[in-house]
Amino acid sequence: MFAWFRRIMRGLFGAFFERIEDPELTLKQLKRDIPNKLPRMRQAVATANGSRILADSDLNEARMKLKQIEFDIIEAVKGGDATRKAAEMLITQKNILEASLPDKERQLELATAASKQARDMLDDYEQEVNKQIALINQQIAKNKQAEALEETAKIKAAFEVGDDTGVLDEISRRVDERYARAQGMMEVAEDSATAQLATARRASAKARVGSQYDEYRRQLGMAPEAETPKVMQPIATETEGTSEGSSPSTIDTTSGGS
Repeated sequence: MFAWFRRIMRGLFGAFFERIEDPELTLKQLKRDIPNKLPRMRQAVATANGSRILADSDLNEARMKLKQIEFDIIEAVKGGDATRKAAEMLITQKNILEASLPDKERQLELATAASKQARDMLDDYEQEVNKQIALINQQIAKNKQAEALEETAKIKAAFEVGDDTGVLDEISRRVDERYARAQGMMEVAEDSATAQLATARRASAKARVGSQYDEYRRQLGMAPEAETPKVMQPIATETEGTSEGSSPSTIDTTSGGS
């Protein structure tokens, strides 16, 4: 029972933290944290290099002392009994120093190996850091793409659900129906007898106006005479010498034109 309850609580807390966690912020923080270990690694390499330098210096110093003691022993032995104790003391120091040389050489080997290992570890870690940072940058970019895709998916889902699209379709349907009704009403109005009579009257009036226009052009000599004479109302023409108060002249509309 307790295990079941603990599993439920872990699931609830996991879902809660998953919702509030921002992957991009976490990746950026990780990107800042990873290089923070480099100074400690470099310090370890510096310490290993220092140990190697000290071991090398100690070994070289011991070898130089050994050469000097060897020279001093020879000089002390040459002095005979007067310098015998000094020679014996120098021989003792030489033996102790010679016995310490293998240890010093071993220490130098160990320090050199540790220094090389530390350097190799630093190089490997720097490469790993660069690789992880590149991966983090890639994941940050992918996370941004995921956010854009999610927004696009939400918009598409909204259209599929029919929130705005349904309203647009409904309004479009109503507008189309209204337009169709208006067209139907216009067709009915144009097909009615009153509309046809009005259309015929407009056509007749237009024909009369055109005929009268042509007749005016013929009377003014701007068009050939018509075959069938038409009686028109006399029109006034400007003639030189017409006296004031005289009646206007008329244009002969007979076919002979005489």
